[in-house]
Amino acid sequence: MKDKNKWLHYLLFFLIMGLGVFLICYVNFRIGIFSVQNKESLWMFFAKYITTIFLGVLIGIEFLVSQINKSGKWRINLAKLTFLGIPSILFTFFNVQIANLNPGLNFLSTNQTFLIFWQIVLGYTLVTSFYKNDSIRF
Repeated sequence: MKDKNKWLHYLLFFLIMGLGVFLICYVNFRIGIFSVQNKESLWMFFAKYITTIFLGVLIGIEFLVSQINKSGKWRINLAKLTFLGIPSILFTFFNVQIANLNPGLNFLSTNQTFLIFWQIVLGYTLVTSFYKNDSIRF
């Protein structure tokens, strides 16, 4: 019976991920059309980033759900936030400035793969940095 639940679990996870990716693509497509018709604003700039960060959250949501069922106090993995979260924030939001500091890194400011990768890492890091610690310490 557990094996059947595992299959259903991953099927549901796949469907949620597929729907999430579809919605992210649709929202980014609509934002792109709107920005062509109108002047692109700061809101549209951040909306594109937030939708891709949400994909990283979707990838890590399974971990967070598994933590909800555990007993114990909620903890934050500061090492993960420090060494993955902060660099991914910097690479996500300040990529143009990083490229301007060193002309040899100019390709980073125009490379969408670089941006998308760090946005997904940021979302995943944020959602998987919270966990429950069930060990009792005296």
